[in-house]
Amino acid sequence: MSEAIGIRSVRKSGRGSTTAYTAEQAQAHDLYVAQNKLQKDIAAILNRSQSQISQWVNKFEWDAEREARHLSPITIHTEIMRNNAEIVKQLKTLDWANEPDVAKKSYVVLMDALSKGNAVAGSMMKQYDSLGGILLAMEEFIKWLEANETRKKSHPDLLTILEIYLPGFSRAMAEKYA
Repeated sequence: MSEAIGIRSVRKSGRGSTTAYTAEQAQAHDLYVAQNKLQKDIAAILNRSQSQISQWVNKFEWDAEREARHLSPITIHTEIMRNNAEIVKQLKTLDWANEPDVAKKSYVVLMDALSKGNAVAGSMMKQYDSLGGILLAMEEFIKWLEANETRKKSHPDLLTILEIYLPGFSRAMAEKYA
């Protein structure tokens, strides 16, 4: 049996337990979760059966981890904002009159979480807005090239290339970030 190298927390039925990965399982985990490889490809790489890989995926709940890792920025932003809304609801329920010490401690923890959530959400939206700006600039550049006959004639290949690739690039970015 392979030496255990990684420790992961595995949740089953609401109870947490700690499980050690073998070197082979750790490699399979990386291929499946981080690199988004198919089970059959991992089986071929590790010279294991696909059913063995499937057993590990189910046992260690790698599907949920994989899905979470590959969420789009907009989905993550939405979840952060939902979480922030829950924090605000909790802030409104603090009992300052009857339990001021507990309320004060809870307030500090909740405000810290809210602040961190807002910082992450803001950073993500700046990155997303930057991408939108790049796409808009590319589209405007094509329109600018098309508007001037001299530019069209002096750089016909450039315009053709941009017209071919911009829609596909736009779709790919929308899929990645939407």
